[in-house]
Amino acid sequence: MLSHWWKTRRINGLDAKKQTPLHLACENGHANVIQLLAGKKCQLNLPDCRKRR
Repeated sequence: MLSHWWKTRRINGLDAKKQTPLHLACENGHANVIQLLAGKKCQLNLPDCRKRR
């Protein structure tokens, strides 16, 4: 579950697919997590392994 993943990682930490908690929150429609991460000043433009932002 996403909520457990982003709580245990650094705000801009990358997983094996070079995805950040923000990538995962966006992919899964978790608006509340997106707002939290943006409020914590996460990097908004980090590309994943497919160069998607």
